[in-house]
Amino acid sequence: MPGVQEIPCIHLDRERKVLQLDPHHALDRVLSTNAFIGAGTELEAEIEEFLGTNFKCVAVGNGTDALEIVYRLSKLRRSSSSVIYVPAFTFEATSGAAKALGLTVKYMDISPVDGEYIITPETVQAALGGESATNVVAIVGVSLYGQVPDWEGIRKVLPDDVLLIEDGAQSFGSARSLQGGVVDYAITSFYPSKNLGCYGDGGAVFCPETEVKKVRALANHGRGSRTITWGKNSRLDRFQAEILRQKLAGFNRTRASKADTVHYYEQNLRALNPWFTLPLHSQDSCFSVYTIQVKGEQRHLLQHFLATHGVQTRIYYEKPLCSTFPNAEMKSKQVLAIPCFAFITNPERQRIVALLQSFFL
Repeated sequence: MPGVQEIPCIHLDRERKVLQLDPHHALDRVLSTNAFIGAGTELEAEIEEFLGTNFKCVAVGNGTDALEIVYRLSKLRRSSSSVIYVPAFTFEATSGAAKALGLTVKYMDISPVDGEYIITPETVQAALGGESATNVVAIVGVSLYGQVPDWEGIRKVLPDDVLLIEDGAQSFGSARSLQGGVVDYAITSFYPSKNLGCYGDGGAVFCPETEVKKVRALANHGRGSRTITWGKNSRLDRFQAEILRQKLAGFNRTRASKADTVHYYEQNLRALNPWFTLPLHSQDSCFSVYTIQVKGEQRHLLQHFLATHGVQTRIYYEKPLCSTFPNAEMKSKQVLAIPCFAFITNPERQRIVALLQSFFL
């Protein structure tokens, strides 16, 4: 609409200005060291401390590589198995990284509960059904949008020797995400739009300390290991690491800002529940995107209406990876992400709420 200031779905420049991020200082630091490749240990240690995880963090080139490295570690542990289960509703990389290694990918449905987009103990149990545990390498749970699965409940329905992996690309900063104990391995992504994002590509593997050398070898052509004969070229560069260190220092502010907007939406949009469902979450969730579930056939009409009034929305994701699962199929036709970026202003939030109310009421 002419003359109306657009509200983007994601606003990284706002974050840069509020947190006073300084890419030039980051670049100067890298140039002064004359070391450009490999993140060093500073970022990894700072992430471990910030999350309070008992996993070790190993920075790599991107989230997809992190998945592939973890899948290969899993295959090394269970060499006779070849099947990996992933959710039917997630980004393509969750399954694509497994297919790249020649693993057989099978799918699971997600929760039937409106506003919830993750696997549950029940959907895992239903998927495994008659599957022989000897065939299964791992179950992968995706902490989609920042919602974290019930790891303890899922572990209880798994055979003891089946590994449990978290794809935490969208959940950095959420409680119970990227933590050791119940989950065997986890990964995250530092893609720019993620909760903790750099200004390019980046990712990290989270693993037990005993596996760190293997992860580093797999991320660096197999070097440094007597048992791993080849690996990837997947190293986070120093500039991206410096950007991430700056953002990590201000992460509590970005998380608090998002949480405040989530609370604002919940207070002001509950009356629209007959038409759409707000995302379920715990007090400690950290959303990468804020996705409403629009009931009936109105999603594209709503998206067009908001766009004509200067509000950008996005759909994550329009199609499930496998179309035979009813919950994934239904929700792929209903999800719509509305702006919930860090440091969104109160007038911007008020405008979004007013537009949603005017569309439905």
